[in-house]
Amino acid sequence: TMSYTDVTATLEQYGVLYAVTDKTFDLYEDDVAADMKKQVGESVGLIREMICYGALKAGTNKYWAGGSSTDTVDESLSLNLVRRVTRDLKKAHAGMIGKMLASSPNFGTSAVEKAYIVFCHTDMEPAIRDLEGFVHVADYGQRTPISENEIGSVESFRFVTSPELAPYIDSGAAIGTTGLASTNGVKIDVYPVIIAGEEAWGQVSLRGVNAINPTWIPPGQKDKSDPLGQRGYVGASFYMDALILNQGWVAVVEVGTPDLL
Repeated sequence: TMSYTDVTATLEQYGVLYAVTDKTFDLYEDDVAADMKKQVGESVGLIREMICYGALKAGTNKYWAGGSSTDTVDESLSLNLVRRVTRDLKKAHAGMIGKMLASSPNFGTSAVEKAYIVFCHTDMEPAIRDLEGFVHVADYGQRTPISENEIGSVESFRFVTSPELAPYIDSGAAIGTTGLASTNGVKIDVYPVIIAGEEAWGQVSLRGVNAINPTWIPPGQKDKSDPLGQRGYVGASFYMDALILNQGWVAVVEVGTPDLL
């Protein structure tokens, strides 16, 4: 028979709020309200991404490049490390997300293996592209990337990068002769590289698709708190939580990235 495990999530409320004065609203040459509404939408998306990133990088299934803890990381991503993660995820029966893509009759195209999805900072792109066997997303036989931010694949991994997936600044080993990047020139910046299998993690919002509650109060609305109607607001609020559902199906690999001199 089938058995199910209930997972408890604690929803937290998040909000974005911008203010505009009646003077700006009436006299400014640009459509400030429209720009603020756009900014609210983008900010909500970013906050949701950061909630998921925070949950995933806190995973307990960790690997360290060249060390045994964050403060001893002194190497970048390597093919051997990638293969270690593959071996352990497969032993834990982690399902793959990315579908197999066949090559095409077009010159220079490549087939892509069924794969786990890797999320990391854009600073990691040089190290990823240097991995042996790297296939650029432009060379996929079938042009079906899993994200507009996918840069390519190596063996059973497909890489998605984002500048929002920030590193731990100056948290690794001393730079020495490692050739790895450092913000302050003392210790290596450590980048969490998150590798996820199918159904490894989840997110939940209140009221499902109607989870985001937008606000638009234009200047000119007079009440006791604003008798002259001089202030307006654009914003949105929502409830959300993200959590790992199976620690064995998510790996967090902490690495450095090459210093591009």
